[in-house]
Order: sequence, then structure tokens, then C-alpha cells
Amino acid sequence: MNEIVGEFVGTAMLITLGHSINANMDLEKTKGEGTGWLMMCFGWGFTVALCIYMVGRVCKAHINPAVTIAMAATGHFDSGLVVGCILAQIAGAIFGAILMSIIYWPHFAVTDDPEKVLAVFATSPAIKKPFSNFLAEAVGTAVLVFGILSIVANVDSVAAEAGEDAARSLLSVGINPLLIGLLVAVIGLGLGDRKTPCRERVYTPVGAVPSN
Repeated sequence: MNEIVGEFVGTAMLITLGHSINANMDLEKTKGEGTGWLMMCFGWGFTVALCIYMVGRVCKAHINPAVTIAMAATGHFDSGLVVGCILAQIAGAIFGAILMSIIYWPHFAVTDDPEKVLAVFATSPAIKKPFSNFLAEAVGTAVLVFGILSIVANVDSVAAEAGEDAARSLLSVGINPLLIGLLVAVIGLGLGDRKTPCRERVYTPVGAVPSN
């Protein structure tokens, strides 16, 4: 049960804070309006790190279905919990998107550009070329998962040498959350988006806020 609740809370916080960064940057009459992609990338990176630290003691702190699947596939997570954790992540994301929408509703109401409204919930390509867009998503997600698995492998190695049990939340050990957050920021700077599979596929329809 701790895994399910932890993933729900962690993902809810991720989307509440992450989408609030997007809203603060894209919507009209916000303090952060027009501050740019750099703020968004590092804002999301720090948000990921914070959320992993927050729930890492009660769950594995994946807060991302792609990470949950990758960790299960490599033997770092109980495959029997995968479906439950992914459902918890989706539910948490929906809750976070709704909460952010309520907080920023006055700004949604004065933003007439539908592209800016969409940008709060999803990252659409500036140039729509399906193959290139798909490739960027695929490579970015692969780099994210490979980077996280590499960090986990280092923790496994150190724990094995020290004779410690590495079965706890590997993502939240030491500075790992900061390293993962930096990885997210760098991927965003180079390839765009945050590479969270259901952030745009699931959260966006729920957060389809009218612009007026």
C-alpha cells in the first residue's frame, strides 16, 4: 500500500509543481510570463528531484510509468506492483493537473491563445515533422531511462561492496535525486519535453482548460 500511496502523492506533486511552472511561464499576467525554456527545464529538473526526496522513504519514487516499467524489467522492482503503481501515477497526475488548473484558473481565463493553454499541459513540436518528433521523444525517453538505470547500477555496486541491502528506494539515495533532476533538465534543454509517457497522453485531456 505504501508503494501505491507514495507513487500517487509523488506524481501528484510532480504535476502540480511542474505544470505550475509551465503555467507561470506561458499564461497571461503571471509573474513568470515569458521567462523562457531554460527556467522550465531547470524548474522541472528541481521538481523531479524534490518529489523523489519527498516520497523516497515510503516507495521507490519512480513517479513515471516508463521508469516503473524499466525498473521492473531489470529486476529492481516487483513486477506484481507495476500495474498498481502506474494506475496510482495516472491518478496522481490527474489530481495534480486539476489542482494546478484551479490555482491558475484566473490566468487561464485571460489567456486567449489556445497554444499557450495547451503548452501548460503538453509540449507540441515547433515544426511538425512526425518522424523527427517521434525520434526526439524516443531518444529522450531512452536517455532518461538509461541514465536512471546507470545511477541505480552505481548504487547497486557500492551497496554490494559495502555489504548493504540495496533493495530500498535506489532513486532517493544520497544525491541521486539531484542527479536525476539534472538529467531531466539536460534532456529538456537538448531534446525538449520531460519524457514522461502519460503526462501528455493522459494528463492533457483532463487539463483541457478553456481559455475564456
